[in-house]
Amino acid sequence: MNLLTKYLETYFDEVTYKDFYRDIFPVGVLQCKGKDYYGDSKYNGIIVEVTDEKLNSGKPKVLRHTLTDDLEKLDEVVSRDNFCLMSPISYAGKTRDSSMARELYALTFDLDGLISTDKSPYSGIKELFWQIENTDYRIPKPTYVVSSGTGLHLYYVFEKPIPLFENVLEQLEVYKRKLTWFLWHDSISTLHDKIQYEPVCQGFRVVGTITKTGERV
Repeated sequence: MNLLTKYLETYFDEVTYKDFYRDIFPVGVLQCKGKDYYGDSKYNGIIVEVTDEKLNSGKPKVLRHTLTDDLEKLDEVVSRDNFCLMSPISYAGKTRDSSMARELYALTFDLDGLISTDKSPYSGIKELFWQIENTDYRIPKPTYVVSSGTGLHLYYVFEKPIPLFENVLEQLEVYKRKLTWFLWHDSISTLHDKIQYEPVCQGFRVVGTITKTGERV
């Protein structure tokens, strides 16, 4: 077990991957499985799975799974040891492209560089939660904190999904960039001079699937 996972396990309750995604995608918001439900004005999630199988080009075979209201595809991808990504977004059709994104259910941030070698190994993550708990700072409390193997993913789940109209997405991008800057502050991350600014529609490792280190997200 890595240090980040150990720290989170010590101070917080763990939830299953199914409960995690059920909270993000409540019952009834995604399209039900089956042709009978086409045209019901609901959308679906998309999981991207990178397999070990190679194509003729030498590139890995990539599978795209449609996540419907039953969340069954989660069980399938978690049962394998492949690299899987998903955004907390519903899409029209099967293309995980920002032009096809319809509703944002959570805003997610990636945070690396929390493990320090010249200080206490927990200095970065301790500082993160200290700033979250103290209102003088500008980091809101996340709904979920996910150990991704070498870093953390912070999920801010909305009470209601946000329609991703172009002008709305532009404003969310501005907000996410600013909050990312706060999260990667030099008191939190050792990589503060190499901040990873990621778009709102960025995919993140699926909770329950494999990490770079061989553990589970």
